Amino acid sequence: NEVNTSGYTALIWAGYWGKADIARMLIQHGAKTDVEDHQGYTALKWTELNKSFSNPETGVAIKTTIEERIRFEDWRDQGMPLEKPVTVKHPLTLKLRTSASFVR
Repeated sequence: NEVNTSGYTALIWAGYWGKADIARMLIQHGAKTDVEDHQGYTALKWTELNKSFSNPETGVAIKTTIEERIRFEDWRDQGMPLEKPVTVKHPLTLKLRTSASFVR
């Protein structure tokens, strides 16, 4: 989640350069999807803007991974229960809120 002088995170660079495996790994390890660069673009926006991937499926894979994470964060933040059991291929480490402290 660290940003460089232009405001780019590793996830933004992975989306821009079409590195699907790196994007997936970063998200699995808690990379924030809502960080904006100096232009106000997120990793998802950069992935959508980049039309020059050598393999078009790469952009789709990155976009899907980021969108799934955003949906999960929305559900979690709103406290919405899931309607059916979800099978998670790669479990995420989350910080759960309890009163005034955080628990891993």
